Amino acid sequence: LSGYLITKKNKLLIFSFQAGNFQGGATPVRLAFERFIKYLRNNY
Repeated sequence: LSGYLITKKNKLLIFSFQAGNFQGGATPVRLAFERFIKYLRNNY
């Protein structure tokens, strides 16, 4: 997952996440990425 976001403090963040060697469904990884992106948006 790669992209950019504008934080609540109007900062531009560019990110790229990769989940390698993960066993199981994609849902837990996707949810973890989503939580982290929301954290970045709200706190930077």
